[in-house]
Amino acid sequence: MWIKKLHMYHFGKFQNQHIQFQRGLLFITGENEAGKSTVMRFIACMLYGFPAKQSSEQRFDPKDGNVMGGSMTIETATHGEVTIERIDGKSGGLLTLTGANGKKGGEQWLSEILQRVDRSLYEGVYSVDLDGLQNVQKLDKELLGRYLLGAAMTGSKELTSLELSLEKKAAALYKPGGRKPLMNELISELDVARKEVERWQEKNATFQPLSDELHKIEAAIATWEEEQKAFQYEGSELQRAQAILPSLRQWQENRLLLKGEQNVPFPEHGLEVSDRLAIQLQDLQQRQARYTVKLRSRLEEKQQLAVREEVLSHAHVIEQCLQRNAYYDQLQSEEWALRQKLEEQSTSCNQLLVELGEPWTESAVLATNHSLAAKHALAQLRKQDEQLDQKKEWVTHEWKRALQELERAEERVSIEKKELASKPKEQPVNLQDQQPYRKFGFMLLLCTFVFLLFSIWREDWLFGVLSVMLLGVALVVLTRKVDGTKVAAQARQQVIEQQENSLRKLEAEVQRLETSYQAAATACDTVELEGYQNKEALKQWWSDNGFVGNVDALSMRGYVEQVERLKEMIYEKQRCQKRQQQIEEERKQLDEEAALLAETLQTPAGRSYIETVTMLQSLLATERQKEAKRAMIMESERELRESIKEVEAEQMLCNQKMEDLYDAAFVKDESSFRKRGEQAKRLQKAQEQLEKAVAYIQSFGYTSEELLPLAERLLHQTFNVDLQQQKWKEQAQKRETAYRQLQNKRAEYQHQLRELQEDGGYTSCLQRFETAKATLQNYAKQWSVYKVANWMLQTTKKHYYEEKLPAILSLAERYFIQITKQSYCKIHLDGARLVLEGADGFWYDPSEVSRGTAEQLYLCIRLALALHEQSDDLPLIMDDVTVNFDADRTKSVLKLLNMLSTERQILFFTCHRHVLQHLAQPNTVSLKKQEAPFYN
Repeated sequence: MWIKKLHMYHFGKFQNQHIQFQRGLLFITGENEAGKSTVMRFIACMLYGFPAKQSSEQRFDPKDGNVMGGSMTIETATHGEVTIERIDGKSGGLLTLTGANGKKGGEQWLSEILQRVDRSLYEGVYSVDLDGLQNVQKLDKELLGRYLLGAAMTGSKELTSLELSLEKKAAALYKPGGRKPLMNELISELDVARKEVERWQEKNATFQPLSDELHKIEAAIATWEEEQKAFQYEGSELQRAQAILPSLRQWQENRLLLKGEQNVPFPEHGLEVSDRLAIQLQDLQQRQARYTVKLRSRLEEKQQLAVREEVLSHAHVIEQCLQRNAYYDQLQSEEWALRQKLEEQSTSCNQLLVELGEPWTESAVLATNHSLAAKHALAQLRKQDEQLDQKKEWVTHEWKRALQELERAEERVSIEKKELASKPKEQPVNLQDQQPYRKFGFMLLLCTFVFLLFSIWREDWLFGVLSVMLLGVALVVLTRKVDGTKVAAQARQQVIEQQENSLRKLEAEVQRLETSYQAAATACDTVELEGYQNKEALKQWWSDNGFVGNVDALSMRGYVEQVERLKEMIYEKQRCQKRQQQIEEERKQLDEEAALLAETLQTPAGRSYIETVTMLQSLLATERQKEAKRAMIMESERELRESIKEVEAEQMLCNQKMEDLYDAAFVKDESSFRKRGEQAKRLQKAQEQLEKAVAYIQSFGYTSEELLPLAERLLHQTFNVDLQQQKWKEQAQKRETAYRQLQNKRAEYQHQLRELQEDGGYTSCLQRFETAKATLQNYAKQWSVYKVANWMLQTTKKHYYEEKLPAILSLAERYFIQITKQSYCKIHLDGARLVLEGADGFWYDPSEVSRGTAEQLYLCIRLALALHEQSDDLPLIMDDVTVNFDADRTKSVLKLLNMLSTERQILFFTCHRHVLQHLAQPNTVSLKKQEAPFYN
């Protein structure tokens, strides 16, 4: 069975959604909340109905208020195409099945299509989800093996849960040595009540005689009941005799018939074996004829093939040429790039030559020297030239400054001489009474001396003039007279002396400035000479290093660097031209090799190397296809010849088996064999009737040894079973009358005892005792039910271990070895748990391996359980079972599923699109995440 398409009318977030499915392995992909779980639940609901509203199972009611429903189209080998439609309602929804021919049906037809697989078996065997995988990791070491065995039996953990539930319920009722279980508590209470009853019985000793009589009556009743069992057994024996009497007569007749007939030697089921051998011989003759026709056809096809061996012998040469295609393309690309680069370089070189000027040519540029020594020498000359320029500027500035200071000093000397000549000379005045002014005058003299030193150090004559003036003031103060006339005369004399001293100093200063001026002029001449010498050195460097044109170009910034750049560009241009020439030679050589190979193989060469190689490649592929086809034909020819030999051997074997049948029956031909077979068949029928009668009689409890005495007694002429039954019925009526009398007496005695027990203490105590006893008996029945159910479950598991489980584990072992790439070589059943044997020979418990490996073991067991019964061809549904697998194990699992999908449909739901990369062309159905909110 395979699912062809889904139509979800209204289900969860889907409205009028159509999904087409394909055969084999199909991936249903989508992001989170795209609806993968909804699609899985929809498939289950279509097969087994919608969950009830009061159920704890999740429902996918539409949020828009519509009725939940949809349809699913399936195709089976027996019923063809069938459409399953369900609309939400009572009992799982309103179901309608429609066949391809218009046939209608309901639950009974759907159950036939599903081969009686109910919902729990479907979810436990054919649906593998993450819950089952995650439970593997949640269990402890003790429960993991039991869980995996439960999965191998039912596909889920229900078996393990049922077993644990039975053990838990039984332990809750009774546990040896326990106190809290209910039965343990009731046993303690019953013991206390029994002791209380015995105490009350001691009090009621006066009523013992009456109680003894009651016990005698009850003993008589018990004796009657025991005798009644034997009496009832006698009646049942009469009924059994009446029931087996016809079969006993048939047994007697067939026994006498077999005793009188002679034993005919004939092989068991000889006629059936003879018919099968005849049919097998006919089938072998037809197979031999088909193989012969196919062999003749293969020989003709091999003769029609014309494989060119010379092409195949040059396969490695053609492949080498094909591998050089990329290199040839690279050469073409490189040649084109070089051509473009040469054009750009030529343009750039010409532009730089124009910028450098007329004398420059490429040969002149290549003749220049740009060594490190030359660059260092030029740098030193340029640096010296810059230093000379700076020095010349500073010397010139000093010369101009010295000239200006000399002119100003000469002008001041001229002015001082004129002023001194215009003033009359006076007699010096006697300096007395000047003591108050001497201190102030000496201070002025000290200040004048400081200003004079500062002016000499700074070479600023303004401070010198100021110092002269302060000197005059100091002299005036020191020579001041007490009386006005004397002081004035003395002051005038001091001024004159000061002017004379100042004049002498100015004249000395003029002489010093003339010396400085001469020194500055000499320095200017020296600098001019050094500059000229440096210019000559630059000219010499220009000519020594091969530069042409005007040497003044060195003063241009970057001129030498531009020449060096041009020289590098010319060298690069020459290298490109050389490489272009090499590429042309290599291309020419490759073209010649391809043309020579085409000529050798008698194939027209193309217009280019790539075209020629492509034609040779196509020719090689054609010849290889012919070679592969010839190999397939020869392999098929070999297989057909072997098949013909096998058929001939089988024919000989069948003929030998037929001769063995004749020999076993002591006949020579087929007609005699069949006559002997009919005779043996009659005897076999009598034997079967005899055995059937014996089995029927034995079903009533008789053994084979009792048959002959039983037949002599019951088939005797004096035995009348009807008369015996009539006597038994009369005696049964008499016994029933006596039993009723005993019961009446017991009721009378019991009534008297109740009247005597007015106190009621003994009665209440006895009632508590009997109530506790009855409650204990009820609990004991429940405990017995649980223990018997557990025993039956263990018996079933034992039967399953011995018959079905080995085959499932063998299939799971093969899958597990394939998935783990032989990291594990066997799965052992050790008692009630599974043990893995690694490639290294060590045994591992499932709890000792990784989470991914344990989940892979669980998946292999589920696959083996689902695929063990080939009649159940329901689709397998898997929900992201490889989420914890690595890339290699995931690829192995998908390869296994892809192989298994050739026999049944497998739907693989996943949100990891990278899983699809492990298959070449996976079939996929992509679910889009819708804009509307997803209520799930």
